[in-house]
Amino acid sequence: MKTHRLTAAMVLGLAASMSGARAEAVLGDCAWSEPTPEVRGLRATIGPAGEALDIVCTANAGATVRLMTVSAPPVTGPRYAIRGKLRHDDVRGEAYLEMLSVFPGGKQFFTRTKARAGVLGFITGTSDWRAFTLPFDATGLADAPEALIVNLVLPGPGRLTFSTAEIVQYAPGDDPLRAPGQWWGERQGGLLGGLAGAALGICGGLIGVLAGRGKAPGFVMALLSLFTGLGVVALIAGVVALLQHQPYAVFFPLLLLGVLATSICGGMLPVVRRRYAERELRKLEAADAA
Repeated sequence: MKTHRLTAAMVLGLAASMSGARAEAVLGDCAWSEPTPEVRGLRATIGPAGEALDIVCTANAGATVRLMTVSAPPVTGPRYAIRGKLRHDDVRGEAYLEMLSVFPGGKQFFTRTKARAGVLGFITGTSDWRAFTLPFDATGLADAPEALIVNLVLPGPGRLTFSTAEIVQYAPGDDPLRAPGQWWGERQGGLLGGLAGAALGICGGLIGVLAGRGKAPGFVMALLSLFTGLGVVALIAGVVALLQHQPYAVFFPLLLLGVLATSICGGMLPVVRRRYAERELRKLEAADAA
């Protein structure tokens, strides 16, 4: 019981430290622009105080629509983003958002949501509210951006609704691709999976050597119990992550660790216990015979 409590505390402490490691600064809300009226087959409405933007496109040829222009954005560091939430219905093809960072001298750099998943994912089909992030790293550039421009590129018909967007600035070490409310980002998820897999492998090798020689039964059984408890907690956390619609980088390492730890270490517990008991019984029989 103590081992399982310690394991739960370790996992929950790690999750809390990763989920609380965000240090980005919210610099303010961004107002949506009235889209260009001459785009044929496009209808757009903006909610009160620019809080929401609803776009319906019926043109089969699609359209490129300017959604936002932020003049003189209040960024003071090199790493920043515009982020918000959107939902969409029956979007044909693979639409995407594009942020242009305009710097003095006419230099422009773009960020596009063309990934297969996550906050930089394509916009296609139908989805309930989902987060989007348009990050940029201006490290190496001497000046701050003069303007940030957000466009929507639609290859065909569809309907999209955007909630309030905000501009944020990131500190060193922050992960811009981590959505608000996400327990940890892809980098931390990969690190967690790698460390857990390495620990499980080392544990398995050490247990195999010690149990094969009949050495340190107390240590071996405690180690097996620890990793079995870790697997149970990871499985529960993985299921909770799925129910909360956490992304792949969160639920997959937890479920993988849970399945491997409970099946390997949990399956070894009775086998190793029986092996130690048989070895001890042989020792007693040998002592009686002597």
